[in-house]
Amino acid sequence: MRAAVVNQLWRGVSRGAFHRFQIAAEAPDEAQEEVLLRLVRRNARTWFGRRHGFSRIRGLAAFQNRVPISSYRDYEAAIARIRAGEKNVLTSEPVLRLVPTSGTACARKRIPYTRSLLLEYERAVSVWISDLFEEFPEAFHGRAYWALSPPLETQAPSGSVIPEGFEADHTYLGRIGMLLKSAVLAVGPGARFRPEIGAFRRETLSALIACEDLALVSVWHPSFMLLLLEALPELLPELAQSIPASRERLLRARTAPPGERARVIWPRLALVSAWLDGPAAAGGRRLEKLLPGVPFQAKGLMATEGVVSIPSGRSGYSVPALTSHFLEFLDPNGKVRTAGQLETGQTYEVLLTTGGGFTRYGLGDRVRVAGHSGKLPLLAFAGRSGGVSDRFGEKLDDELVARAIGTLLEELALDPELWFLSFEEAAGGYVLFLEAAPNGAAPRLDLEADSALRRIYHYDVARRLGQLGPARVFWLARGSRARVFEVLGRGGKRASEVKPGHLFLTEGWLPVLDGRLTPCRDEEKP
Repeated sequence: MRAAVVNQLWRGVSRGAFHRFQIAAEAPDEAQEEVLLRLVRRNARTWFGRRHGFSRIRGLAAFQNRVPISSYRDYEAAIARIRAGEKNVLTSEPVLRLVPTSGTACARKRIPYTRSLLLEYERAVSVWISDLFEEFPEAFHGRAYWALSPPLETQAPSGSVIPEGFEADHTYLGRIGMLLKSAVLAVGPGARFRPEIGAFRRETLSALIACEDLALVSVWHPSFMLLLLEALPELLPELAQSIPASRERLLRARTAPPGERARVIWPRLALVSAWLDGPAAAGGRRLEKLLPGVPFQAKGLMATEGVVSIPSGRSGYSVPALTSHFLEFLDPNGKVRTAGQLETGQTYEVLLTTGGGFTRYGLGDRVRVAGHSGKLPLLAFAGRSGGVSDRFGEKLDDELVARAIGTLLEELALDPELWFLSFEEAAGGYVLFLEAAPNGAAPRLDLEADSALRRIYHYDVARRLGQLGPARVFWLARGSRARVFEVLGRGGKRASEVKPGHLFLTEGWLPVLDGRLTPCRDEEKP
């Protein structure tokens, strides 16, 4: 009852942001220019604002002429000054925290968080929550599990006067999220998501299975939830003893078929929100099999640096976060477009200008326009733009690999539990790591994996020149996903921070995974 009351309060508080978003959706470019000019005026007297003539900017054209497109490297010196305590560097507001985040191919970054940036997140979440109340009201009849992947650090490291990291997942929800911590969250803010996967699963599952009224699950990558559900059979006996109030329910769950087990434990689960497109599509399908009958909603594109898009009802797509940040989209020809200028079928790289001080910041993510709803483009995540493997000029990225190998797997009717490609020096080329139930098509995959990749022009050139040996297949032992996530989580990452795609830029997987590597056949040589 308490959760339902607090959820209704959340709905009421969110309505104002939702109404303003609906107004903005009628004239998206005009609304976006208002957001831009507000940010420019606010930071005109900062070091960054003076350097780029913010005081003389009166519109979008002047802004784009005066401010270049940037990457994190362009802010590293400014971040160092902020860490040393200098004010008015990127923002006129004080920096409350520096939030670390890790990229696939780059060192850990520190993102400055101000009150304005937190409010921008809160606006986006409020729009989303209001929409959810309309489309999935049952998701608010109980408690929720949120896993939004903030880092572990909560104290300022040596040499910094600014605290680093957030103390709990719900901090990303803003002021309302803080209100929810005791009444709505199934896993409270005091719980720590440990980097070690075994401890993480045990602690989190213990809290979740005690929550019989769990109604909403919001996680980032579906593999994050898969790791929990796949640990249930092993951990249920132990957890049943430690949670007496749930013992009868958990004993019934132990004997239930896998597709019914979660429904026995969480009979009121009404919605799962997760990444369901791009590299996460296969994981989403497997998660749906473990939660039959539970509605799923594809999550919008939200990064530590800012929010790009907000889920839109049951469409399966998202719409630009018009009232949060200023968004620009770089097309394949290098032309910058606004939210109102995006074309159906096209893919764009995202640029963000936020209240945290990052301006025309290349997020490194790409979105595909699936269509339009009124004047708003419907967006789907299309992969990373910076994650390129280029040992010999082959220029592989996650989207190219996902398309080439994904098409082959569909042709062979293989639905792997996990698959990824990485360069392995010991194999003389790329290796397709794959965990799948064997069928008659397995020998064909051994033969055709390299051919599928050779449809990618630059890869084929490297193969023809003899720079790369043929791609080979490594058939992973059953249950390898946990081991893969354990390795990915080394170096201070916790389980919720691991966001795998289909192309891994680090090698060295052959010695640490169990399975069988197919031999290199003479006929496969260039």
